[in-house]
Amino acid sequence: MVDIETLSVHPDATVLSIGAVAFDPVIGLAPVSFESTLDRASQKGRRIDSDTVAWWIHQAEENPGASHVFRERRLEPVNTALARLSDYYRHWCTEDSGVWANGPDFDLVILRSLYEDFSSKPLWTHRQHRCYRTLRNFALEAGLEINIKPNMKPHDALSDAYFQAEYAMEAMKQLGVFA
Repeated sequence: MVDIETLSVHPDATVLSIGAVAFDPVIGLAPVSFESTLDRASQKGRRIDSDTVAWWIHQAEENPGASHVFRERRLEPVNTALARLSDYYRHWCTEDSGVWANGPDFDLVILRSLYEDFSSKPLWTHRQHRCYRTLRNFALEAGLEINIKPNMKPHDALSDAYFQAEYAMEAMKQLGVFA
């Protein structure tokens, strides 16, 4: 499960952070996750939209914890973060693993664009994209009660990835499907 936080909703968005956690509905969560806060200055030419910045400001007003993405944490060069994400994927996933996101037409498209801007490409292909949003909607339409801990840090890439992975595992178990 991959989640990103951005400053735009376009494929060439400036990426603030990436969170990922490998999971298997039978085995559970990998004992190690991936997290990176990206250096925005190294993303020259990538898009920043005023509407998205305004959305972040609104989030911070509603939930002061949401402003964490703008705090200066240890910023990582983009090429280093992408190499580490590839290493994480290589270690915890197989060639057949699905790459989940909420939805893949956002997170995974932006990540592919970011990889390309830094003369690389993700280890997964479009055939491996899986949509958490679709799975969640199936679970809701089926009337499933997914009892997992609430996400205490929404709009935090790693926290969102964990929450979505836990939800996906429980939904798959209850639906009797294991993707």
